[in-house]
Amino acid sequence: MKFIHEKYELIWWISTMLAFLFILIDSFIFRSGYLSFVVFVIFAVFMSVVGVINKKYKE
Repeated sequence: MKFIHEKYELIWWISTMLAFLFILIDSFIFRSGYLSFVVFVIFAVFMSVVGVINKKYKE
């Protein structure tokens, strides 16, 4: 995804790393598939919102 503003790129990188970290922790410590699914859904919704805000900033 190409970002217009550096702020949105930073948000994308931080949220991606946090989601990856939570999924790894869930896989190795909690061993619950539900938590990974919830983290993925929250991540997808958050990235959609960031994408929409980025498009509005572009215009």
